[in-house]
Amino acid sequence: MKQKSILASAALVAIATVLVRLFGFLRELVLAATYGAGTVSDAFVVAFTVPDIMLALVATSVATAFIPTFTNIENGENKGFRFTSNVLTILAIIGLIFSSVFTFVPSVLTSFFI
Repeated sequence: MKQKSILASAALVAIATVLVRLFGFLRELVLAATYGAGTVSDAFVVAFTVPDIMLALVATSVATAFIPTFTNIENGENKGFRFTSNVLTILAIIGLIFSSVFTFVPSVLTSFFI
């Protein structure tokens, strides 16, 4: 990969990160202006925080384990596809289980974060 391409990619990621942070700050400003400080705004913050934490945990663990393992797989295109397919299938099943459990028993999940 060329130096110019790496620099452009890094700049794009940095700009996207700044934009996401700015929109998050804007969301917090609107929330504070609309609801003020109280139980309603706390519930709103928890409702946004819980999925963010769960997604961050899954994304970090998958990135940490998936990328090195995928890189070490032999150069057969079928093997890489099979590995990726298996990882995505397992993640989809885990996601369905979490969604089902926490749809029917949401107090279990919120008790961990409150």
